[in-house]
Amino acid sequence: MPKAMLAEPLRVPALAGEGDYQKALLVVVLPPALLLLRLLTTSDVFVALLAAVQAALVGTCIALAVLNIRAHRVSIAEMAFLAFVLVLLLCTLLALPIYPELGDTPLFGPLLMFFLWGAPVFLVPVLFTTERSLRVLFATLDVLGLLLVATVVVPALGVDFGEVQASQSSGLRRVFGPFGDSIEPVMAFFLLDAAARRAYLRVAIYASALLVTVSIGGILLALFGFAMLVVRSSAGGLLTPRRLAGGMLALLLLVPVLLLAGQDIVQRLGDPEVMAFTVAQRFGSILSAIAVFQDHVWMGVGYTALKVITFRYRPEDLFTTFSDNAASTASNQYLQPAADAGLLGLTALVWLLWSSLHAIGTASRRAPAGRLAGIWAWALGLVFAFQSAVWLLPHSLVPFLFFVAVGISIAWHRVQGERVGVRHPA
Repeated sequence: MPKAMLAEPLRVPALAGEGDYQKALLVVVLPPALLLLRLLTTSDVFVALLAAVQAALVGTCIALAVLNIRAHRVSIAEMAFLAFVLVLLLCTLLALPIYPELGDTPLFGPLLMFFLWGAPVFLVPVLFTTERSLRVLFATLDVLGLLLVATVVVPALGVDFGEVQASQSSGLRRVFGPFGDSIEPVMAFFLLDAAARRAYLRVAIYASALLVTVSIGGILLALFGFAMLVVRSSAGGLLTPRRLAGGMLALLLLVPVLLLAGQDIVQRLGDPEVMAFTVAQRFGSILSAIAVFQDHVWMGVGYTALKVITFRYRPEDLFTTFSDNAASTASNQYLQPAADAGLLGLTALVWLLWSSLHAIGTASRRAPAGRLAGIWAWALGLVFAFQSAVWLLPHSLVPFLFFVAVGISIAWHRVQGERVGVRHPA
């Protein structure tokens, strides 16, 4: 089968392997659907059902990891993810007897959810073992992106569906949908993937969805990713006049949205009241997380326990607008694990990120037609240019997409008969 077939977007393959569609739906669509239902319902029955599904998937992943280790087919990225989760679990267990207030706080449920988001690291290389099956997975991922766009478009049209922020003083309106502000880097993921494959109509669609969130961080993430793609194309001799013309066409399609959303972005940047509030929230979170880390340098306070412990350190006298919502995270992807699990967790995270970026980067250089190039650029931006802890927290699709990318990269290496980071080559 020609390698180029792997790059065809949104074409339903006529001769997919038996069960490929079902496996793709299980890995790519089911987890976001479960999270959406969880965000939209408070039913105790559904919460119990979701916990059972999570436990089953986690058990399956652990079994696969053990079998892969015994068969000497485990990658460094898989080992790093397991190590990171085990460190978070250990630090959470050690923090419970120290802080009585954590006894009423659900900590292991979020940790189970985070492990669920990492399930594709183990599932994708096992379930998708041919180029044809990976093509089905890519097509399903494309469909997921368009479905997620709908969750932003529906509330933008005035339907009561998810989160919409409207400032009474400035009139600024930001649309997020049911997934909240974590949808910003999610849209950047699909935007950069479409840009790398020169799918310009979808570039306009995803960029429009990103712009209506009026997200400065999400837009900077996308711009950083575009810069990485340009550097990569220039170095490889891939930046041709035809591709530049296609990019300009995509920008022209964005002009109406830029005229509408651009005013909101400029207004947000130029409104002293809005910016002062944003800065106070961000720096208040960061300073509190630093204080927690300084007192718990080695082991931290437990996964997601920062939202409880931070109130012992909150500088209310300096940041009078500091809200409970801002206190729930460290507002930084490196301070969050440092506060949750100390230097031990931070070291495990650095190993996880290095091994993941290495797997995605090497796979993207071999995958055809930019199929992984955009995802590689997004992952780089997430690690180095995105100032947020949202992709290390459980109720967000960002870690899910990151680990889907890692799983696809490992699967691609194995399909090509390669081993990335295999400790005991066969």
